[in-house]
Amino acid sequence: MDMIEIVEDAVKYPLSDLKKVLILGIIILFTSIPGISIIAALLGTSDLSTIRFLDILYLLVYGYLFRIIESSLNGRIELPDFDNWTDMFKDGIKVFIVSIIYSTPALFIILAFAVVPFASNFGITGSNISTVVNMLLQTAGVWAFIAILYMILIIPIMLIAITNMAYNKGELNAAFKFHTIINIIEQIGQEQIIKWYILIGVIYIIIYLSGSIIATIFSILLYPLVEQVLTSLIIGQLLTLLIVSPYLKMYFARSIASFYVS
Repeated sequence: MDMIEIVEDAVKYPLSDLKKVLILGIIILFTSIPGISIIAALLGTSDLSTIRFLDILYLLVYGYLFRIIESSLNGRIELPDFDNWTDMFKDGIKVFIVSIIYSTPALFIILAFAVVPFASNFGITGSNISTVVNMLLQTAGVWAFIAILYMILIIPIMLIAITNMAYNKGELNAAFKFHTIINIIEQIGQEQIIKWYILIGVIYIIIYLSGSIIATIFSILLYPLVEQVLTSLIIGQLLTLLIVSPYLKMYFARSIASFYVS
């Protein structure tokens, strides 16, 4: 596959089974802050802490996306089924672990070069707390930019690591075989990775904006029926979580696998 074929295939892929898009969307909805807020409202409570345990179910989202990568690497053109939930949850944990480990240096940069120096040089008292906070924010902003830059650079490497784990039947250590991962990157070519990263990212943004605009328009059209601005906006947000968000995640997972194979 060339780049255009990878994008076309990834865009069409979620449309092969909209029911599965909706299932993933429901999981995303019930593990998102808006979704949890809605559940709390239905239960008649404002204390979100009582149902924040639902956050852990987001690992199922990671697990299903990992399953998409695995099935795509095996040449399957249809979306995988939602079954073997325990295995899917375990795969989600693996993806989460890989993501955290690869992302840790970004947090370390901020802590080591921004927070810790100020914590060691200042005693936080009522008289100097505003000065400390202002200086911390100014310095942390610089290091936050460096941390973000690191994440931009590491994400494609992390994605290849996760895909390599899927290629090796879910073996966690396959995501940390750095020599193998570097060899894969060299075989693919850094220029190709950059092209893929930018192209997939631009299409991702276009689809997200288009989907969000459509959902917003739909919510505006519903306003005369519900006669409440807040309710119509909530409906638009729900549509984004139920359809746009799962579609984009499926699109991205498929494109990663197709690019790895190609």
